[in-house]
Amino acid sequence: MALLPLLELGTAGAIVPPDVLWHLEEASGTRFDSADSHDLTPVNAPGRSLGRIGYGVDLRSVAAQYLHLPLFTWPAASFSVA
Repeated sequence: MALLPLLELGTAGAIVPPDVLWHLEEASGTRFDSADSHDLTPVNAPGRSLGRIGYGVDLRSVAAQYLHLPLFTWPAASFSVA
């Protein structure tokens, strides 16, 4: 599963590109942001798991695994995570 912010329409119907876009297809290590440079840093070596379409991140709570997003300011407007 990928975290994909939904595209939104700006003024005059122009499509506004997402602030961040993670496909989460990497086997391990840093998960790269396709829209900018807001890469996710792995903590405690999360793995990869096969999903319905492609791959996703396999996080184990017992191992306290997560992906860290350093120095990112979330948009003040509404946003979606899918």
